[in-house]
Amino acid sequence: MEGEIAIMRNEFCHCGSGKKYKKCCMREDQDLEGAIRSKAVCGGEELACPELEAMMNEVVEAFARQDLEGLTRLSLAMQKIDPKHSLSAYVHGLKDSLSGDFFGAIKHFEAAVAFQPKLWVAWINQGLILSAVGMYKRAESCFMQVLDNCEEEEYRSSAQEGIEALSCSAQPLPLM
Repeated sequence: MEGEIAIMRNEFCHCGSGKKYKKCCMREDQDLEGAIRSKAVCGGEELACPELEAMMNEVVEAFARQDLEGLTRLSLAMQKIDPKHSLSAYVHGLKDSLSGDFFGAIKHFEAAVAFQPKLWVAWINQGLILSAVGMYKRAESCFMQVLDNCEEEEYRSSAQEGIEALSCSAQPLPLM
């Protein structure tokens, strides 16, 4: 069934650790939800973070090589610099998707776009992961968010491909 992903305290954690959710990722999830709520309340634009932006070339290279260890290292470093920044959440989502924790990836891509609604690549990757786990309506809304609001052709064409893949029931596309 489509909709929100709800994990009960005593269920096994979505990250695949084998631990119960309450002993594993529950605190991190609650911290992330609190950060999103406080960001929504203040309504301000996210400030630039040159340290995080400088690390993005390494992130792109690590993801292209499918280097989970390198991506994990970069994600942890970015979390230490600013855990409530869209790029930190986005890179954590990439790491989760590469490790196979798709529900964790969805959570972090959602946080990234909550922190920075114009982070188009996060919308697209969130849509791709949602389609991979069978949440097609939510995936379509992510792709439509890009088509309706983004003027950059690269992102628009990726979102259009995502919509077409959903309508054709084609294989999910690889992450950007």
